Amino acid sequence: MASRLEGFPPRTFFPGMPHMQETTLKARISSSPTGPCLVIAMIVFLGAFASASMAQVQCQMINPSFEVGSATSSAAWSKTGNVAVRNEMVVHGQRSVKAWGPNVGAWDISGWRQDFQAQPGWKFSVEVHAGHQSVDPATGSLRGIVNVEWRNADGQVISYDSFTTVQAGDPTDQMNLYTFQTSAAPSGTAYASLMCGVVQSPAHEPGSVFYDLALTRRIDPQIDPNLQWNDFGDRTLEFAGYTWRVKGNGWYGPGPNNFSDSPANVYVDEQGRLHIGIRRVGNAWFCSEITLEDPLGYGDYIFKTAGELEKIDPNIVLGLFIWEYQPCYDGIYYSNVANEFDIEFSRWTDPNGDTSQFVAQPWSTQGNIFKFTMNLGRSDYLTSHAFRWKPHVVECRSWYGHDDQESPSNTIQTWDYLGPDNPYPGEPRVHINAWLINTLPPTDNKDFEVIISDFKFIPMDQPEPECPADLNGDEIVNGKDLAMLLAVWNSIEKTDADLNSDGLVDGNDLAVMLGSWGLCSP
Repeated sequence: MASRLEGFPPRTFFPGMPHMQETTLKARISSSPTGPCLVIAMIVFLGAFASASMAQVQCQMINPSFEVGSATSSAAWSKTGNVAVRNEMVVHGQRSVKAWGPNVGAWDISGWRQDFQAQPGWKFSVEVHAGHQSVDPATGSLRGIVNVEWRNADGQVISYDSFTTVQAGDPTDQMNLYTFQTSAAPSGTAYASLMCGVVQSPAHEPGSVFYDLALTRRIDPQIDPNLQWNDFGDRTLEFAGYTWRVKGNGWYGPGPNNFSDSPANVYVDEQGRLHIGIRRVGNAWFCSEITLEDPLGYGDYIFKTAGELEKIDPNIVLGLFIWEYQPCYDGIYYSNVANEFDIEFSRWTDPNGDTSQFVAQPWSTQGNIFKFTMNLGRSDYLTSHAFRWKPHVVECRSWYGHDDQESPSNTIQTWDYLGPDNPYPGEPRVHINAWLINTLPPTDNKDFEVIISDFKFIPMDQPEPECPADLNGDEIVNGKDLAMLLAVWNSIEKTDADLNSDGLVDGNDLAVMLGSWGLCSP
């Protein structure tokens, strides 16, 4: 919701612990890298990699898919050795990171590192995607490593757990999900660091390793799952084939406002339609919110509404969105740690403002909001609004009527979000709410109600690219894909760039790619 964090600076969030919903590979785990010289080198390196500020340590990875940052850096991640930001081997969003040997003539590592909260005795699971390309595979002793470093209050490494990801002989040109579990944080631990990188021997073995979507989750002691429901009461309702929890009673954000779980505010009628609104009782106004009990993941979220949303009061917001509650808070980092994406109807206190918007969070990032105004001009006031959440894009649509999908004849507006704040696959749940901006009453002093006739979800678990020439999976065929094809020109190795499957990357494959140039077909 574009203004749900009232009272905080514009780029503030509630970081938490997500859970990856993907098939995992068996982790290859070692207690330390091979060889006593390497152990010494690692300790020296890790000590030099100490944190300068304890104030910024979070309870989860910030910017876990490396989307936010410049062309050469990734926000919240520090780096050492030979590393780069890339747009190949991407699992989520548009970017990944790469590391290759530092070539210093001794055992040493290159990598990306970020701090997170830890205390003595805590254990964590680590989930990270890693892979290498056929044009520059890991060779010899060079391999990908993920380290969890236990640090004291001075930032010095007490000890570390080291895990192997990619190594010589592993399949190329694909990203795999690796999962690990750490040992217990030792005595004296003040916080921990996650490092994703490569280790190289004095032989200077060539090769590079890519990383994307790196996450940590505390498993012992487990974060209380009931934190999700702190501002929701015991009332539930059945709507559209799902069980929903009702917010309230109490004073909560967004707004903040009084929220009520009264059936006068939110209920399901005999036709199975949801009624949700804002109601005055005496001199007080009460808002409403419901959320699904279970997260749904990647897929198409479709809301069918009935009401004059193009005439919504300037002080009212109707939100249709996904949101993940977080067990800790820090307003420093600039990424969508709450895994939020919104469809909102509001004039944001401006009587002449646009009535509708699609929003990626943080809303203050340029390019994260697409505003439009609906001019219904029809008597039934039936509209549908949806966002199709995919690993590399969020496809937003609004259309007239209650057909299951839009068509050229009924489309109101569409927008594809390809920015850095695509929610990553944690546990965001669907929310529907009606609330007052800055606790201001409706300008007409009237109760507000809207009908959600139906909600549909069509799952879409990491779909394959919709055209084979889209080599990097960003759903558009462009110069990035061409560069990947040219990099393996005349190759007779099995590769995705062999678009006609004749065993050779040549002009025939180039012709296929040029014939598919542009956006992939929906």
